Amino acid sequence: DLAAQYYRDALERSPADSTELLEAYYGLLATFDGRSEVSQEQIDLCLQALEQYPLDAQLLCAMAGYLQQQGRLDLASRAYALAWHNGQTDPQTWHVRDINVAAASCLALVQQLLGQDDAARQTLEEVLAVAPHVSAARRQLIDLHIKHGRTSEALAELAD
Repeated sequence: DLAAQYYRDALERSPADSTELLEAYYGLLATFDGRSEVSQEQIDLCLQALEQYPLDAQLLCAMAGYLQQQGRLDLASRAYALAWHNGQTDPQTWHVRDINVAAASCLALVQQLLGQDDAARQTLEEVLAVAPHVSAARRQLIDLHIKHGRTSEALAELAD
C-alpha cells in the first residue's frame, strides 16, 4: 500500500510525457498484480497510461495480459499485435528485453486460443524471420505443426 501511494505521488508530480511518469505508471500497475478485486482499476490505470504513451510496448503487453485474464481474447490479440508491429520502448527506463518479440509469441498463443492457427503460424514465422534465436517461438511453431500433422515442417524447424 505504501509503494502504491509513492507511485501515485510520482504520477502527480512527474512532468507530462517524461520517463519518470512512465516509470510511475509501471510501478503502480505492478502493485495491482495478483489482486483480482482491483483488476478493473488496473485496466483503467493502464488505459490512462496508454493515453500518454500509446505505443509503449510494455504498457500494450500489460493491457493485453489484463484483457486476456478477463477472457477478452479479441482485444488482447489487438493489443499484442500493436505491441509486436508498432511497439516502442523508452531507452531511459527499464523494460523487458525483446518485448516486441515476447508480444508476438503471446499474440500467437492468443490466436491459437481464438482458433486462428493459420494466423498464429504466420506470426511465429515472422518472429523467427527477424529473431531466429527465439527458441520459445520455434517450439510454439513446432507444436503447431505437430498439432496439424505437418511432420516434415516440424522436423525442418528442429533442424534449424
